[in-house]
Amino acid sequence: MIKAKITGKLNFPNVKFGKELKHIADKIFIPFMALHIEKGKALTGAAYPPLEVSTLKQKKNRKTLIESGKLRRSFRSRRRGTNTVIIDLTADRAEVGESLQIDGVGRRRKKFIFFGINKEMEKRAIDHINFEIRKAIRNGGEQRTI
Repeated sequence: MIKAKITGKLNFPNVKFGKELKHIADKIFIPFMALHIEKGKALTGAAYPPLEVSTLKQKKNRKTLIESGKLRRSFRSRRRGTNTVIIDLTADRAEVGESLQIDGVGRRRKKFIFFGINKEMEKRAIDHINFEIRKAIRNGGEQRTI
C-alpha cells in the first residue's frame, strides 16, 4: 500500500473563497430551493407528499408550501469568517421550516424536503468555483481573494 502524508508545507496559494461562496449561496442555492418550492418538488426531485383534506380546505392557494410566499422569501445567507457562508431561514420561518422538513406535519408526519443541497446544486457550485480558479490562474495566480 502506498501512503502519503500531507504536512501542510505544500505551497498552496492563500485563497479566500468567501466572496464566491456568498455568490453560490445567493445565486445558485437559494434560487434553486425557492424554485423547487414553486414547482412543488422536493430537492430529491420527487413531488411533495399530498396535503391532507383538512389542510386543503384551509388554504387559499392549492400549491404545496405556498400560501403567502413567506417561506420562499425567507432564505438568507451570511458570511462567517474567511471561507464560510451560512444559509438559513429568517426567524419567522425557521420553526415552520423545522416542522415541515425535520419533524413532519399532519397525522402521518409528512416531510417536505425543501432545504438543503442536492447533486445538481453541488455540481453548479463546483463548476462555478472551478471557473473562478481557472480565471485566477490565467490572471497570474497571485494571492488573492477569488
